[in-house]
Amino acid sequence: MNWITNIIEPPRLLLVWQPLSDAVSRSRRIVGEIIRDDSNYTFRYLPGTEDFNAACHLGFEGYPAFDISEREHTHGVLESFMLRLPPRKRSDFSKFLASFRIPAEAIVSDFALLGYSEARLPGDGFSIINPYDDAVAPCQFVSEVSGYRHHKGLEMELEVERELAFEPDRENPFDANAIKITVESVTIGYVNKCQTAAFSSWIRCGRVHATIDRKNGTTLKPRLLMFVSVT
Repeated sequence: MNWITNIIEPPRLLLVWQPLSDAVSRSRRIVGEIIRDDSNYTFRYLPGTEDFNAACHLGFEGYPAFDISEREHTHGVLESFMLRLPPRKRSDFSKFLASFRIPAEAIVSDFALLGYSEARLPGDGFSIINPYDDAVAPCQFVSEVSGYRHHKGLEMELEVERELAFEPDRENPFDANAIKITVESVTIGYVNKCQTAAFSSWIRCGRVHATIDRKNGTTLKPRLLMFVSVT
């Protein structure tokens, strides 16, 4: 099993939302950002952006803890988002860490853990993504192969630790910055759009390597996760 050996402390995280209904586009939309300044945390909505406007059109009404009518929030920010994670005092917390390939003895802040885990909960459509802005290598993390269930990888025998390749998809009609994830030249999904800027830099320098970490999810909504290592 791969393990994270270099913990990244992010300066900011992104709040992402997607509709729960398959009746509308379920594309993930960046609706806010969480900024860390020493021990202070600020949450900001991103009104006026294409993603925010599209999310509102699809029914986004804000994050429950923070009134959408106020753009910036500074009270109880970290505490509110940490409610999405199990408490550290739980007897099985080390298993939770291991699911994201973080060793039990690792020193990882609450803020960093939100990004490593993505802080997903069933039934609300939110996730918290580390965009890896200016991340200092070496670093490692687990990330989902976006769109896996809509590509040919679903039909392939993709064993754990299978090597993955990355390829810019400049002709993508939805996102000119999209990056394909491939196995033997077959597209199995895409890099999370929140992380394409970082991946583009790593790819240009030949510094990123990834393998299949595991499959999970459900029969109707299978997920594929990869272990990413940046040298």
